[in-house]
Amino acid sequence: MSTAVKQFHEEEAIGKTYDFQIARRLLRYLRPYLRMLIPALILTLVLNLLGVLQPKFTQYAIDWHILPRKTDGLMLLVGLFFGVQFLRFVFSYLQAVLLNTVGQYVMFDIRRELYDKLQHQEVAYYDRNPVGRIMTRLTNDVDS
Repeated sequence: MSTAVKQFHEEEAIGKTYDFQIARRLLRYLRPYLRMLIPALILTLVLNLLGVLQPKFTQYAIDWHILPRKTDGLMLLVGLFFGVQFLRFVFSYLQAVLLNTVGQYVMFDIRRELYDKLQHQEVAYYDRNPVGRIMTRLTNDVDS
């Protein structure tokens, strides 16, 4: 079998990995960063709860203040509405920062592990595999 055909079948076999298996392997890279990941997940729950409050404020404003034409207390309700919006903005920003930080740390750990693995390969490995192909695989696979 020619080298090109071997490489094609090798790439095809690599592409057939199951998503569940990959996710399970990636979970071990998340373990050192649970201190950042758990607050990000808690913020996700808080953001969803705050998102549910918004339509309730609107419903309450319409049912109890706008339709009966009672304006007393409406400004307080509007203030609460915008306060919740502000909290959602702040929590969303914090969540994005935490998740991006964890993602960058995980990518760094994977790259470092792959680099160490490549450093301990025999010279024959580099004779069999073109360096450009190795670099392309490393760059694209870690980034995705």
